[in-house]
Amino acid sequence: MLYFCCMSNPGRTVKHYFFSLFILALLSYPFLSIADKATFFLGWPISYLYLFVIWIVAIIAQYFLIHRQDSSKNE
Repeated sequence: MLYFCCMSNPGRTVKHYFFSLFILALLSYPFLSIADKATFFLGWPISYLYLFVIWIVAIIAQYFLIHRQDSSKNE
């Protein structure tokens, strides 16, 4: 499905692939082990906060990546 929606702009597809790989790297073992401590921040384990923050930042960044490319197409 990604192939069909991005056929008009191949650069867009490449950016999304690299962004996905970057997020995947942030969610892999070396980075998760940094946050895997028995410490708490405001009652939440650091590992939960790390996962939640990465997840939210990924969604927001993806939105702006798509929105910026759509607005440049309209001009």
